[in-house]
Amino acid sequence: MKLGNTTRTARLLLAALGFCGILASTRPALADEPSPAVPGPAPLPRVFDGTAGFARAGAYMVAGQALFFGIFWAFRSTSEANQAADIAAPLGGAQGISACRKPVAVNVSACDNLVYRLAERDNLGDHSVGAFVLAGVAATAATASIWLWRTPGASYWMPDWFRLTPTAGPKSGGVILQGVW
Repeated sequence: MKLGNTTRTARLLLAALGFCGILASTRPALADEPSPAVPGPAPLPRVFDGTAGFARAGAYMVAGQALFFGIFWAFRSTSEANQAADIAAPLGGAQGISACRKPVAVNVSACDNLVYRLAERDNLGDHSVGAFVLAGVAATAATASIWLWRTPGASYWMPDWFRLTPTAGPKSGGVILQGVW
């Protein structure tokens, strides 16, 4: 027996079953019928959406720039320390300090240069530490803001008829499982 139009036959069969109450509202939509729009859970806002996302992106940029400058100043500080060691070597003593306490006329310019290099090393090292601290604080604040200022939405994997609630007491904790079974 050859059926003419299978789509037409399927529609008639589904209509008959639906009329008899066998298929109430659970019938699947056919390919040429538009499926009714079912409202689902609202999607979670993305990490960089809205004003909080703009501020978060700015905090990450500040953290990146501070990290860059921290590395740059750390290398500069190391360079100044190496130059100070090169200057102190011919003067003798602990980094040439002993020879610069009462410098002779020949060592005056070398001692001034050594003092400048050591002060610059310390100054750049302090800048480097400050930049690393700023990078850490900015990155931590930006990451923490994801959980503090992001609006939670409904979970996609959890159905509406299922509910999982954490509980905590003074001596114990647990989970309450509620739903329709």
